[in-house]
Amino acid sequence: RSNAKKGVLKNVFSLWIVQVSNYVFPFLTVPIVSRIIGPDKLGVINWSAAFMAYFTILINFGFDLSATRAIAAQRDNLAERNRIFNQVVSAKILLFGVSIVLFIGSLFLFPQLRAEKQVAIYSFLLCFAWVITPNWLYQGMQELSRIAVFNLVTKIIFTVVILIVVRQKSDYIWQPLAISIAQIAVGVYSFLFAVKRYKITLGLSKLQPVLDLLWQERIIFFSMVVVNLYTTTNIVLLGFMQNNVQVGYYTAGWRLIMIIQQMIAIPLGQALFPFVGSAFAEDREKGLIVIKQLIPIVTALTGFASILLFLFGEIGIKIIYGDKFLPSVAIFRVL
Repeated sequence: RSNAKKGVLKNVFSLWIVQVSNYVFPFLTVPIVSRIIGPDKLGVINWSAAFMAYFTILINFGFDLSATRAIAAQRDNLAERNRIFNQVVSAKILLFGVSIVLFIGSLFLFPQLRAEKQVAIYSFLLCFAWVITPNWLYQGMQELSRIAVFNLVTKIIFTVVILIVVRQKSDYIWQPLAISIAQIAVGVYSFLFAVKRYKITLGLSKLQPVLDLLWQERIIFFSMVVVNLYTTTNIVLLGFMQNNVQVGYYTAGWRLIMIIQQMIAIPLGQALFPFVGSAFAEDREKGLIVIKQLIPIVTALTGFASILLFLFGEIGIKIIYGDKFLPSVAIFRVL
């Protein structure tokens, strides 16, 4: 039990580092970059990122949950581990191919994407990172700490690159490219390290088993789609109905809140997911007891953070974004 607790704490800390590198370090560029590019170009970048989130959901297909569960159940079975890994990666490659076709169609269909084609393409490159980043494998094996430090160093480097490259308003197009390259670099390293660490024999799965896997996990995928309908879809709809400036105001407040949510909820949830899964595997009632114990903790943390953010929202917006983004304060408090 003592070793299990240490493992949980280690995974929580490692995931916290990953989330810091993924969200906080890029966010450190905002106070400078937002003042350079202004609300309109920030709106362009954030709207494009929100639109590309649809492709990210399609490519991930809920594997961060389902594949993590499958790996956790077969941690010591090399043959099964290989099969699951190759099947999931093959599925992601197939879904990435579908995403490319849909993205090209979207460029012709939506004027908002055509008007900022370069930003759209650079933002779409991020989708490839989700094909090759096997976080679900590390989660299932409960060894996330091995990629945390590298992830942190990489994000620091590319945060510096963004600050160097974005010197004037027209440089806004380079921000999504820098972020995409950073994620791809982390993904390549994570993939190669996983193959070596877990003795994976690479090979593409046949089409039928991949299609069967997608059908089997369709419920989790649809649950991810539903969640997206009340998160990033707001940004996409706003972009269709209003101009880039309004999108910039809205996303300024929304992004700041998302940072807090990511820092508190996701590392804790992802680290505890394998243990919750194990509890349910043993007994349904035991799993429910574990969940009931977790809900008050998450609620207290996010509730306390919400109160602080509401009280100090205006100061936070001024410090982070500057006076040009004062219309974001009311949006921030409502969110």
